Amino acid sequence: MLIIVLGEEARILVKMVCFDVDNTLLPRDAVRLSASVIEMIKYLLSKGILVTVASGRPFCDIVRLFSEVINDIIVICYDGSLAVYKNEVIVDFSIDKELAFSFIDSIKNSTEYDIAVYGTGSVYVTSDCDENCAPVVAMKKAGTMDNCVTRVDDLHNIKDLFFKLSVFYKKSNFVYDFEPFTDGWKDYLHNVYTKNGR
Repeated sequence: MLIIVLGEEARILVKMVCFDVDNTLLPRDAVRLSASVIEMIKYLLSKGILVTVASGRPFCDIVRLFSEVINDIIVICYDGSLAVYKNEVIVDFSIDKELAFSFIDSIKNSTEYDIAVYGTGSVYVTSDCDENCAPVVAMKKAGTMDNCVTRVDDLHNIKDLFFKLSVFYKKSNFVYDFEPFTDGWKDYLHNVYTKNGR
Protein backbone atom coordinates (compact mmCIF):
# COMPACT_ATOMS: atom_id res chain seq x y z
CA MET A 1 0.00 0.00 0.00
CA LEU A 2 1.36 3.43 -0.93
CA ILE A 3 0.86 6.16 1.63
CA ILE A 4 1.98 9.74 1.02
CA VAL A 5 2.30 11.85 4.14
CA LEU A 6 1.44 15.54 3.72
CA GLY A 7 2.11 17.31 7.00
CA GLU A 8 -0.10 15.56 9.50
CA GLU A 9 -2.40 14.07 6.84
CA ALA A 10 -2.00 10.69 5.22
CA ARG A 11 -3.77 10.06 1.95
CA ILE A 12 -4.23 6.49 0.72
CA LEU A 13 -3.75 6.43 -3.05
CA VAL A 14 -4.42 2.75 -3.57
CA LYS A 15 -7.61 2.10 -5.52
CA MET A 16 -7.39 -1.67 -5.88
CA VAL A 17 -5.52 -4.59 -4.32
CA CYS A 18 -5.18 -8.06 -5.83
CA PHE A 19 -4.51 -11.18 -3.78
CA ASP A 20 -3.40 -14.64 -4.77
CA VAL A 21 -5.30 -17.30 -2.82
CA ASP A 22 -3.31 -20.50 -2.30
CA ASN A 23 -0.29 -20.16 -0.01
CA THR A 24 -1.07 -16.45 0.35
CA LEU A 25 -4.51 -15.85 1.86
CA LEU A 26 -5.05 -19.59 2.28
CA PRO A 27 -2.18 -21.42 4.01
CA ARG A 28 -0.93 -24.70 2.56
CA ASP A 29 -3.31 -27.61 3.27
CA ALA A 30 -5.97 -25.28 4.75
CA VAL A 31 -9.52 -25.55 3.39
CA ARG A 32 -11.03 -22.42 5.01
CA LEU A 33 -9.90 -18.80 5.19
CA SER A 34 -9.22 -17.35 8.59
CA ALA A 35 -11.69 -14.81 9.98
CA SER A 36 -8.93 -12.20 9.97
CA VAL A 37 -8.58 -12.45 6.18
CA ILE A 38 -12.27 -11.76 5.68
CA GLU A 39 -12.16 -8.88 8.16
CA MET A 40 -9.16 -7.40 6.33
CA ILE A 41 -11.05 -7.58 3.02
CA LYS A 42 -14.09 -5.93 4.62
CA TYR A 43 -11.86 -3.17 5.96
CA LEU A 44 -10.35 -2.51 2.52
CA LEU A 45 -13.81 -2.44 0.94
CA SER A 46 -15.02 0.00 3.61
CA LYS A 47 -12.23 2.37 2.53
CA GLY A 48 -13.43 2.27 -1.06
CA ILE A 49 -10.60 0.00 -2.19
CA LEU A 50 -11.56 -2.56 -4.80
CA VAL A 51 -10.45 -6.07 -3.85
CA THR A 52 -9.59 -8.76 -6.40
CA VAL A 53 -8.74 -12.38 -5.65
CA ALA A 54 -6.99 -14.48 -8.29
CA SER A 55 -6.66 -18.25 -8.34
CA GLY A 56 -6.49 -21.34 -10.50
CA ARG A 57 -9.32 -22.75 -8.38
CA PRO A 58 -12.88 -23.26 -9.67
CA PHE A 59 -15.26 -20.32 -9.38
CA CYS A 60 -17.59 -22.33 -7.12
CA ASP A 61 -14.72 -22.89 -4.69
CA ILE A 62 -13.88 -19.18 -4.58
CA VAL A 63 -17.56 -18.54 -3.80
CA ARG A 64 -17.27 -21.02 -0.91
CA LEU A 65 -14.09 -19.47 0.47
CA PHE A 66 -15.19 -15.83 0.17
CA SER A 67 -18.94 -16.23 0.71
CA GLU A 68 -19.17 -13.28 3.13
CA VAL A 69 -17.76 -10.80 0.63
CA ILE A 70 -18.30 -12.55 -2.72
CA ASN A 71 -20.69 -9.90 -4.07
CA ASP A 72 -18.24 -7.08 -3.33
CA ILE A 73 -14.98 -8.45 -4.77
CA ILE A 74 -13.69 -9.23 -8.24
CA VAL A 75 -12.96 -12.92 -8.72
CA ILE A 76 -10.39 -14.04 -11.28
CA CYS A 77 -10.30 -17.83 -11.43
CA TYR A 78 -9.21 -20.69 -13.65
CA ASP A 79 -5.80 -19.05 -14.08
CA GLY A 80 -7.32 -15.95 -15.68
CA SER A 81 -9.92 -17.65 -17.89
CA LEU A 82 -12.92 -16.29 -15.99
CA ALA A 83 -13.52 -13.04 -14.11
CA VAL A 84 -16.74 -12.27 -12.25
CA TYR A 85 -17.86 -9.11 -10.44
CA LYS A 86 -21.23 -8.68 -8.72
CA ASN A 87 -22.54 -11.91 -10.28
CA GLU A 88 -21.68 -10.68 -13.77
CA VAL A 89 -19.09 -12.32 -16.00
CA ILE A 90 -16.65 -9.61 -17.09
CA VAL A 91 -14.00 -11.84 -18.73
CA ASP A 92 -14.69 -15.16 -20.46
CA PHE A 93 -11.89 -17.10 -22.13
CA SER A 94 -13.75 -20.42 -22.16
CA ILE A 95 -12.58 -23.37 -24.23
CA ASP A 96 -14.35 -24.03 -27.51
CA LYS A 97 -16.79 -26.88 -26.84
CA GLU A 98 -15.95 -28.86 -29.99
CA LEU A 99 -12.25 -28.67 -29.16
CA ALA A 100 -12.96 -29.75 -25.58
CA PHE A 101 -15.07 -32.70 -26.73
CA SER A 102 -12.33 -33.80 -29.14
CA PHE A 103 -9.86 -33.76 -26.26
CA ILE A 104 -12.26 -35.63 -23.96
CA ASP A 105 -13.03 -38.24 -26.62
CA SER A 106 -9.33 -38.88 -27.14
CA ILE A 107 -8.95 -40.11 -23.56
CA LYS A 108 -12.35 -40.95 -22.07
CA ASN A 109 -12.19 -44.67 -22.87
CA SER A 110 -8.69 -45.07 -21.46
CA THR A 111 -8.27 -47.35 -18.49
CA GLU A 112 -5.41 -45.19 -17.19
CA TYR A 113 -6.99 -41.74 -16.89
CA ASP A 114 -9.86 -39.86 -15.26
CA ILE A 115 -10.90 -36.43 -16.47
CA ALA A 116 -12.57 -33.45 -14.79
CA VAL A 117 -14.25 -30.60 -16.66
CA TYR A 118 -14.30 -27.25 -14.86
CA GLY A 119 -17.29 -25.04 -15.64
CA THR A 120 -18.67 -21.78 -14.32
CA GLY A 121 -20.84 -23.34 -11.65
CA SER A 122 -19.39 -26.78 -11.05
CA VAL A 123 -16.63 -29.29 -11.63
CA TYR A 124 -17.96 -32.17 -13.69
CA VAL A 125 -16.86 -35.80 -13.54
CA THR A 126 -18.41 -38.91 -15.02
CA SER A 127 -21.06 -40.76 -13.03
CA ASP A 128 -18.76 -43.77 -12.62
CA CYS A 129 -16.19 -41.62 -10.82
CA ASP A 130 -16.61 -42.84 -7.24
CA GLU A 131 -15.21 -41.47 -3.98
CA ASN A 132 -11.81 -43.01 -4.70
CA CYS A 133 -11.33 -41.76 -8.24
CA ALA A 134 -8.45 -39.34 -8.67
CA PRO A 135 -10.39 -36.08 -9.38
CA VAL A 136 -12.67 -36.61 -6.36
CA VAL A 137 -9.76 -37.44 -4.06
CA ALA A 138 -7.96 -34.26 -5.21
CA MET A 139 -11.05 -32.11 -4.64
CA LYS A 140 -11.65 -33.63 -1.21
CA LYS A 141 -8.12 -32.71 -0.23
CA ALA A 142 -8.71 -29.11 -1.36
CA GLY A 143 -12.07 -28.98 0.43
CA THR A 144 -14.06 -28.37 -2.75
CA MET A 145 -16.41 -31.37 -2.63
CA ASP A 146 -19.33 -29.80 -0.76
CA ASN A 147 -20.70 -27.59 -3.50
CA CYS A 148 -18.49 -28.07 -6.54
CA VAL A 149 -18.74 -31.58 -7.94
CA THR A 150 -21.45 -32.72 -10.34
CA ARG A 151 -21.51 -36.24 -11.75
CA VAL A 152 -22.88 -36.66 -15.28
CA ASP A 153 -23.48 -39.74 -17.43
CA ASP A 154 -22.01 -38.07 -20.50
CA LEU A 155 -19.62 -35.11 -20.46
CA HIS A 156 -21.02 -34.12 -23.87
CA ASN A 157 -24.30 -33.18 -22.20
CA ILE A 158 -22.78 -30.45 -20.00
CA LYS A 159 -24.46 -27.14 -20.81
CA ASP A 160 -22.00 -25.06 -18.79
CA LEU A 161 -18.99 -23.28 -20.28
CA PHE A 162 -15.63 -25.10 -20.11
CA PHE A 163 -12.70 -23.25 -18.53
CA LYS A 164 -10.30 -26.03 -17.63
CA LEU A 165 -9.83 -29.72 -18.39
CA SER A 166 -7.82 -31.82 -15.94
CA VAL A 167 -6.45 -35.28 -16.63
CA PHE A 168 -5.66 -37.56 -13.67
CA TYR A 169 -3.99 -40.94 -13.50
CA LYS A 170 -6.33 -43.57 -12.10
CA LYS A 171 -3.52 -45.58 -10.55
CA SER A 172 -1.51 -44.32 -7.60
CA ASN A 173 2.27 -44.73 -7.81
CA PHE A 174 1.95 -44.89 -11.59
CA VAL A 175 4.88 -43.49 -13.58
CA TYR A 176 3.15 -40.59 -15.21
CA ASP A 177 3.63 -39.44 -18.78
CA PHE A 178 1.59 -36.49 -19.95
CA GLU A 179 3.45 -35.97 -23.22
CA PRO A 180 0.49 -37.24 -25.30
CA PHE A 181 -1.49 -34.29 -23.93
CA THR A 182 1.15 -31.59 -23.65
CA ASP A 183 2.67 -32.38 -27.06
CA GLY A 184 -0.32 -33.60 -29.01
CA TRP A 185 -2.56 -30.69 -27.98
CA LYS A 186 -0.06 -27.86 -27.50
CA ASP A 187 -1.29 -26.02 -30.60
CA TYR A 188 -4.87 -26.04 -29.30
CA LEU A 189 -4.85 -26.06 -25.50
CA HIS A 190 -2.56 -24.32 -23.03
CA ASN A 191 -0.93 -26.51 -20.37
CA VAL A 192 -1.28 -24.57 -17.11
CA TYR A 193 0.59 -27.03 -14.92
CA THR A 194 1.57 -30.65 -14.59
CA LYS A 195 2.30 -32.42 -11.33
CA ASN A 196 2.55 -35.95 -10.04
CA GLY A 197 -0.79 -37.62 -10.54
CA ARG A 198 -2.32 -34.84 -12.65
